Amino acid sequence: MLSRFSEAVSFTFSDCMFLVFPDADRSKLREFCAAIESILAIFIGYELPLRGGAAYGDVVYRDRFLLGLPVIDAYSYEQLIPAPLVLLPTKELVSKDSAIVPSRAQPVEAVELKGGGIMEGKLIWPTPEDSYLRFVRERSREALVHGPPLVAEAWARANEFVQKRSARQIPGV
Repeated sequence: MLSRFSEAVSFTFSDCMFLVFPDADRSKLREFCAAIESILAIFIGYELPLRGGAAYGDVVYRDRFLLGLPVIDAYSYEQLIPAPLVLLPTKELVSKDSAIVPSRAQPVEAVELKGGGIMEGKLIWPTPEDSYLRFVRERSREALVHGPPLVAEAWARANEFVQKRSARQIPGV
C-alpha cells in the first residue's frame, strides 16, 4: 500500500508530522486512506499512537519549508478528535467545482468533536481494528492506575470514543 505513495514528502515540526503527496487527486482517495491505515498500524505496533487530520489543496514546499491552507486545516482537524485516529472531513472530499461527495467509496459519519460540536467526515482507523481497540483499552487502564489524572481522563475519553464507533466488540472493553 505504502509503495503507491512513494512520492510522498514528509515534514516535521515540534511533535507534528506532515505528509505531502504531490499531484494527488481525489480519485486516489481509497489508496490514500489505505496508506494512512497502514501508517497508523505501523506506529501502533511500536506503541506510538498517532492522531491527525487530512486536508486537500495546494501547498508550497521546499526542503524545510511547508506553507498552505491545507497545512493549517490538517493541524486544526487533528486538534478536534479525542482519540488517536485521523479525521478526513467531508468538506475535504468535496471538489470545489462539484458538490458530489464520494460517500459510496469512502463512507462518512457524524463525528463528535473534542470539546463539543460535530462534523461530518471519515475517521481513518489503523488495521487490524481489534489490535487497535485493545491498545487504546490497555492505555486507558494503565493511565487510570498510574496517572497523571488529566492523561487518564484523556485516555478514558479516547477509549470511550473508539469503542462507541467500532464495528467490532472486543471482550472486556
